[in-house]
Formats: sequence, C-alpha cells, structure tokens
Amino acid sequence: MKLSSSTLVLLYLSISLEQAAPCPFARTGANHPVDEVHSGLHQKNSIRHRRMVSLSDDPGTKQKLNSIINNRKHRSLTETCLSTQTYDNIDADIANLADAFADNVTKGFFLGGIVRLAAHDFLDYNVNATSDAYGPDGCIDFASPENAGLDQIWCDECDLTAVWEASYSHISRADFWVAAANAVIRHTSSDGLDLKNSFVWGRIDRDVCPNSAERLPAATNCAEVEEVFLDRLGLSYTDAVALIGAHTLGRGDADFSGHDGIWVDTVEESLVFDKRFFEELFRRPWVPRNIDTDVQDWTWGGRNGDSPRFMLNTDMCLLFDIEQTFPCCSRTDRLNNNGVNQCQELSEMECLAYDESNPRKAAADAVELFATGGGNGIGNTNNQPFYDAFETAWAKATTNGWTNLNSLDTCVTSSPTTSSTSNPLRQPSLSPTTSSTSSPSAAPSTTVPTVAPVTSSPSAAPVTSSPSVAPSTSTPSAAPVTASPISSPATSSPVAGTTYPKARVLKLYSSTGQPINMYEFRVISSGVNVAEGKRAVQSSTLWNKFPASYAVDGNANTFSHTEFAGYNWFQIDLEDSFDIESVEIANRWCGNVNDANACLCRLSYAVLSVYDDSGEWITTVSLGNMCGTIEWSHDFSDYSSSSCTAWS
Repeated sequence: MKLSSSTLVLLYLSISLEQAAPCPFARTGANHPVDEVHSGLHQKNSIRHRRMVSLSDDPGTKQKLNSIINNRKHRSLTETCLSTQTYDNIDADIANLADAFADNVTKGFFLGGIVRLAAHDFLDYNVNATSDAYGPDGCIDFASPENAGLDQIWCDECDLTAVWEASYSHISRADFWVAAANAVIRHTSSDGLDLKNSFVWGRIDRDVCPNSAERLPAATNCAEVEEVFLDRLGLSYTDAVALIGAHTLGRGDADFSGHDGIWVDTVEESLVFDKRFFEELFRRPWVPRNIDTDVQDWTWGGRNGDSPRFMLNTDMCLLFDIEQTFPCCSRTDRLNNNGVNQCQELSEMECLAYDESNPRKAAADAVELFATGGGNGIGNTNNQPFYDAFETAWAKATTNGWTNLNSLDTCVTSSPTTSSTSNPLRQPSLSPTTSSTSSPSAAPSTTVPTVAPVTSSPSAAPVTSSPSVAPSTSTPSAAPVTASPISSPATSSPVAGTTYPKARVLKLYSSTGQPINMYEFRVISSGVNVAEGKRAVQSSTLWNKFPASYAVDGNANTFSHTEFAGYNWFQIDLEDSFDIESVEIANRWCGNVNDANACLCRLSYAVLSVYDDSGEWITTVSLGNMCGTIEWSHDFSDYSSSSCTAWS
C-alpha cells in the first residue's frame, strides 16, 4: 500500500474585484516553462509522484494496520449510520496511522493530505449552479493536476482507503473524509480544536464529477476570493481567512504544485494546527521567488534545510496589497546578523497594507485578529479566535449543498451491510434535458412528455381545490389549499407464493430534466409502509425549503421538491432489506386553475430503480405519463428475478 506527498495547497485562495488592476504575477499560459523550477512538472502527465514508505511496507507497521482494521471491523459494520463510537474509532485510527511514520516530513504529507482531501471535496461547490453544484460528495477528479498527490492518499492500495473499506464502508466517503480531517485537526491542535460537536453525517457519494477540478481556485494570483469563497461557497472574508489558516499544517511539494516548503518556521511547527501561519505573515520579510514563472511565490530565510519557508500569492493577498506594489518586501525593517537588510534589493519597496476603503481590508482584519489572539500581540498562545472562526467556516463548507444531515447517534443498529449512503453501483444512464422554469408552480416549458398525455385534465379532481381558486404564486405552498389529495396507503396482505424483489434502496430519477416533486413516497411490504420516517435524500432542495424527508414523513401537508434544472433524483434507504410488494407515489398537484395538469406532469417518465443491500441493481420501472395522475402505484408481484436485465 502507498502513501505519498499530498498537501500542496490545502485550500487555495484567490481574490477578484472588478475595480482591481490586473495581477502582475498572474499565470501567463497553460504550459510550464522547461527550466529547473518546473522540471518536476513535466514528468508523468505533468506530475512526478514522490514515493514514500507505506505503513504496510514494514512488517511491524503492517501488523499495526491489520490490528486497527480487525479491532474496528465487527463493531463498526453493525451500524447503519455514524455513531459517536464510530467517530471516536476513526479519530483513534487516524492517530495510529500517523504515529507509524518515522519522520516528520512524511507525517506532514500524510496529515496535510487528509485535510486537503476533505477540502478539495468541498471546494468545487457552486451555490449558483443550475446543475451539478457538487460540494462535499466523496468525488474528486484524481487525474487532474489540481488534485495532484491526492491519489497517493486515497487509492485502491492506500492505507487510508484500506481502513475505510474494512471498517467504515457503511458510511460514505464524503462523511469519512470529513471525520478523518477532523481527527487530524484535533490531534495536531492538542485537543484545542475538537470538531465533534459540529460534525454531521449523511452526505451522499457521487461516482463521477466531470470538470469539478476546474472549479478549484489557482494559487497564483489575487483573483477570486469574492468569486470562489464568497459568491460560490457562500462564505465571508473571515470564513475564507480561517480556512486558509489550515496552511499552517503540512507542506507544499515542488513535485506536485511547483511550490516547495512549509508555511511556518520549522518542520516540527508544520505538524501543529494553530495560528502560527498568521503570525508568520506578520513577522517575516517575505520576498517573491521564481518571478516570471507560473509557480511564483514568496520566501524568506534561505533554504532552511530541506524545508524552505514559503507563502503563496493568495496567502500574501490576505494581508498585503501586493497587486499595487509587486515586487515588494513585507518587512523592510528586518536586518540579518550582519546588519544587512533581509529584503536585499527590495529594501526600499515595502508591500502596502490595504486602506479602509478596500473590501479586502476585512480579510486583513481577520488575519490580525487570529495572529494576535484577539488583540493580545504577536507571540501569545491564544488560538481561540482562530479556532472559533475555523469551526464555523469548516461547518459551513463541509455541509454546503446538503440539508437534513444527521448528528452523531441519530441512528439505529442492524445486521452488517455495505454502504447505503453512496449512490448505487449500477445506475441507469440518463441524459436529462434542462428546464428553463424557475417557478415551482408554473408549468415548465420542457414539461411536455415525449409521448402525448393520456388526458388534458386530471382523471379525478383533487379534494384540495376547486376551479375558483386563484392560481398559486411562484412560491410553492407547503400545504394544499384545503385538504390532502393523498389516499390511504395500501394495507393488503402479500400474495402467497409470489416472489417480490428483496430491496433496501429505491431511487427515483427524472428522465426529462424536470424536478422530483411529490407529497408522499410509500414502499409497501407486508401491507405496511416501510418508508415512513426512513432516511431520504435528493439531488437538490428547492430554496432549501422542501427536503426529501417531507416525502416520507406521513404528512399530507408537506411535499419534497428538487431544483428544476439538472440531473434530479430522490433516494430512500429503508435501513434494512424488505420484500417490496408495491410502491405508491402521491403526485403533487399545484392547484393552478390555468393548467389542470400543473405540476402533475413533472414526474412523467421518471425511472424508479430498486437496489439490494449491497447496492446492486435489481429492477427498474418507468412511471410513464403522469399527466392527470394524482396517485401512482406499481405492483411488484409480477417481478421475476430471472427476467431482469441489467441496465447498461
């Protein structure tokens, strides 16, 4: 198994203001120059992998790894969720893995790499995306240069992956990565920052995330703090600065990013998660290095052994207005032991601070707050302002795009199963179209099914409205106008001698690009609705108001609703395997007098797929034309496992 360099840049930061001047050190082209600085970037698809000793390569550490796995396996896999005990086990396992490294440089790569893994999973989030918002979803494009080195942390042969597969595969990769990063932060902060109380679980893994790496900000210029952290991730300047503070842990590697060194003074300090990164920004005479290359950054103090100190342009942008004064030196008052100015030829060019009118002054104020421990001067040991801000920002970033995530211990136990929190392994390949509709109650322009509707009006008038009711507004109503259109769930007994699909996970996909919008989703087994109150998730949640849980709450006055555009789906985990007799859907009718089919057509030709407790596909059913259909149901008594053909 392998573990290799991984930390490069934990969280890239770039800043862009419309009024800002073009950055003088911006990257000038996609191709790296052929020179000594960039020599490591021209090997193996622009990435030269540094091989490090794996834990399992040494007999002693291999035995320790096996012990970790065996001690956790039977206890953890009896859960269908994430308990406090499992979280604590992950915490202990990460500490044991890190302790097995004999040298601090290797340990720094490993610890920083875990935090970077979680960070790169959430840094591709875009709250404004009409489809594929991404975010923390267990999906990273490991082949992209922006993620160089992470394939040495998470891979088929990696020790961290082996621990997850053996002991924690009942939870998603996304949840595991956040929990593992939390463990790194707790241990390296000497218990100063324990993120357990703010941890939540329930993220769903993606198998593919095309172009996600393109959203990761580059570290070469001051071009995108507002766009990336503020506008796209929905964070504040203080949040962004706090997350960038994670640079205090780990190191950069010229073999991957072209940036070589550590952000703090010593290798030992690079193993500690504290406010030292911010202090270094204030203390040192930072000067540019590798000028006129696309790996230009900042340094001070020479080689420092094998770990030169460095800052990225995006780090320097937090405190200094380097766009206006580049090249410059951050501390022109610093002399070496011989009385020579450490800024050398830049001794007369000091980097300017932001003035009060510059929006980036908020970032500089946050740097000063964290560095001084709340105004107590550089050098004190009060990390609390930084820790408090980091916990807030980390909680936001690691939950972006998700609603109704669960706290620890909000779960039950059952027989061991594989992960049900990830997308089923075999999904139908659908290419939905994109809706141009922005209102959840208006009839979308792309709603018309590929087959003509059976009827232009509902087959039965909903009991919730009459034609005299005014059309609904663009804001969806959480309740029907009067009473529920939902009929009672079936209570009939199963047919003797009938073979039903034995399933745990059911997933409803839109095949037309329309939203998934319904009052209730019921799964009948032995005459009982086994879906009620179970864990439901969906591809997105319209306005963060109509979560998937509303479709399984047994309440006829609520409904689930995904966003309009994109690849929309709804998924329910029954938390155990059941013989599925039938599935019933209470379709949502908007009560729009101008369109008798308002909202009903949205589920037309949606595809319902059924999966067993190992994520293997069992069977698929099309809902057909839903225009005019208020109650839909499918009887699985005609199911035959021998007649099912896998969807390719």
